[in-house]
Amino acid sequence: MPAAAGPAFGGKLKNTFACLGVAATLSAALLASACVPAQASEGRVGTLKAITVQAEFVSQYPYVRVAGSPAVGHVLRAVLGNWVAGNWVDGPWAAGTTMTYQWALNGVPIAGATRASYVPVTSDLNKRLTVKAMGTKPGSLFQFYVSDSTSRVYIAYIKPTAPVAISGSLTTGSMLSASQGAWDVPGVTLFRRWMRNGIDIPGWQAFQDKYRLTAEDLGAKISVRTVAGKYKYRNSVPVVSAETGVITKGLILSFKAPAITGTAKVGQVLSTSAGTWNVPGLTVKYQWYAGGVAVLGATSKTFTPALAQAGKTLKAKVSVSRGGYIPAFAVSAVTAAVAR
Repeated sequence: MPAAAGPAFGGKLKNTFACLGVAATLSAALLASACVPAQASEGRVGTLKAITVQAEFVSQYPYVRVAGSPAVGHVLRAVLGNWVAGNWVDGPWAAGTTMTYQWALNGVPIAGATRASYVPVTSDLNKRLTVKAMGTKPGSLFQFYVSDSTSRVYIAYIKPTAPVAISGSLTTGSMLSASQGAWDVPGVTLFRRWMRNGIDIPGWQAFQDKYRLTAEDLGAKISVRTVAGKYKYRNSVPVVSAETGVITKGLILSFKAPAITGTAKVGQVLSTSAGTWNVPGLTVKYQWYAGGVAVLGATSKTFTPALAQAGKTLKAKVSVSRGGYIPAFAVSAVTAAVAR
C-alpha cells in the first residue's frame, strides 16, 4: 500500500499473550481464543499456556472519499473503496463488515451526521467537510479511515439542463407561451420577462408565463428571459429563449353577425347591432343596403326607410378595424320588403 493511502490499518496484527491479567485491545472473543488451558491431569488444576494468534483488520487497504459538490442543499455521499492491484477501486470493505459514519466540519464532528450521506446547510458555508468511515466485523480489529477534506461549502447556482422555448401563433392577438425548460434542481420558481426585438416589454403582462401579442409587436421578433430561483440556492443566470419569427397581422373574426331590429316600414326607425368579434377595441363602421345596393349616406347604426326603399329588402354591413389586424366585416340577415 502506498504512503498516501492513509492510516496504516491493513495486514495482520501478530502478538503473543500470556493470558494472565494482560490488558489487550483485541476483542473478548479473540482474547478468549488466545488463552487456552493446559491439559489437566492427576487432579491438578490446569494452567494457562501462552500461544500466538493472528488478528486481521476488517479490510486490507480501505479508503473512503466524499462524492458530490459541497454546496448547500446538495447531497454528499461517502463512497467506500479499496487499494486493488495498484489502483484505488470504489467498492465495499470486506464482506460482513458493519459500517458506521461520522461527518465533520473543519475537523469537528457534526451532531447527528452519522449516515452515509450528508446535505450541507447554510451554517456550513465556507467550511470544509470530511467523513470518517468505521468498520467492525466479528473476529477482526476495529478499523477506520478519514476522507480528504472537501473544498469550502458554498451556495450553488441553479443551472439549466434544457432550453426555454416559445409556442403559439405569431399573429397579433394570439397568445404565446413559454415552456418550463429544465433545471438541475427540482421545484424551482421561474421569473419571466418578455422582450420585443431584445428589449424588455413594459407592463405587467410581460412578467407572466404567457404573453398576448399586440399591435406594438407587429413586424417584431419576440423572446423571453427566464430566471430560476429556489430557497438556499443562488438564482440561475438569465436564460433567453430563441426569438420567434416576425409577428404578422392577426385576423378579426366574427363570433355573432349583426342583427337588425325594428319594423321594415317607410318612416320607421331600424337599428343594427355591431355583432360580436374576437378582438376588443375595434373601430366600427356601418353601411345600409336596399335591394342589394348601398344607400348613399346611410352609414350610421340606425336607418329610416324612405319611399325610395319601399318594396325592397334591407340589410346592414358592419366593418371593423384595429391597428395591427386585418380589417373584417359582417353582414346582417335581410329584412322583409319595406312596407309603405
